[in-house]
Amino acid sequence: MSAGLRAGYKQTEVGLIPDDWNLKGLGEISDLDIGLSKPKIVFGSGCPVVTIQDLYAGSTINSSSLKRVVVTDGEIQSYRLEKDDILIGNASVKRDGIGYSNRFDGASEDVIFAKYAYRARNLRYILPLFLHYVLRASFCRHWIISNSQTGTLTNLNKAAAKKIPVPVPATLDEQRTIAAALS
Repeated sequence: MSAGLRAGYKQTEVGLIPDDWNLKGLGEISDLDIGLSKPKIVFGSGCPVVTIQDLYAGSTINSSSLKRVVVTDGEIQSYRLEKDDILIGNASVKRDGIGYSNRFDGASEDVIFAKYAYRARNLRYILPLFLHYVLRASFCRHWIISNSQTGTLTNLNKAAAKKIPVPVPATLDEQRTIAAALS
């Protein structure tokens, strides 16, 4: 044990974590996809779509207040959201808004997501609700902001998004307990 470390903990780039936890990049524990790009002229009717603005409204996506967009069946298949998908903003006017995440809790109809978000799906080693809280934690927000690029908009490219450090407790039961406490 290194001087200054508490017994049972190890130092990582996100701070101290228990020895039996792992630190994994978001790309190691999920598949990341970027949303659909459509011109504004096709908004107004059709399929509900999660836009970047929807990521900032609460802790889960409110599908009853979404804009609608005209899409093909193929686009619905490619960009459809499933219960517990995690959405992460990849562009923001404000630097501190980059990488803000939200969780999709399901809907009574198909819902898709737009281009200024990544969808984390097919989670491995981690529960959706636990990941949701990790991505909103201050250490994670700081890492995302520090690893984004600023121009006209602040952007989080896919290579950086895949490297977002996620501490992963050793068991799903431990994740479930932590997520329930945070709920």
